[in-house]
Amino acid sequence: MIIFKTPELFREFVCDDVTHDVRVLATMFAVYMDSAYGRDVIVTSVLGGEPGVKRKSTTHEEGRAVDISAAGLPPVMGKSVSEWINRNFSTGAYFPEGDAMDACVFHDVGYGPHWHLQVAKGRPLIFKTRKHGDMVI
Repeated sequence: MIIFKTPELFREFVCDDVTHDVRVLATMFAVYMDSAYGRDVIVTSVLGGEPGVKRKSTTHEEGRAVDISAAGLPPVMGKSVSEWINRNFSTGAYFPEGDAMDACVFHDVGYGPHWHLQVAKGRPLIFKTRKHGDMVI
């Protein structure tokens, strides 16, 4: 289940300013966490940012990202979940230096460990299947 840290975060998540693809990615993340670990997920950021935290990108402001708390979870679990998401979902985008833009980044930028789920601007979310190849969501 997806739990929102505040009612305002739920309103942001369902508003037209947030892309459909990032909502799908967050929902699939929640399904995975429930089935693999029996855990709910807590959304801590959607369109806005945490006070005092300077962001490197505009993915949140553009409605292309959500943050999910990893508070109290072992770092190895954070990395493992991130790797699973990136094995199964792709943004289809690359940075100028050639690195792929991951759909899920596990990090701590000043307000606790969390997963940053993101989609690329102007590109569909891709679900990678082993049997049928890549599927656009």
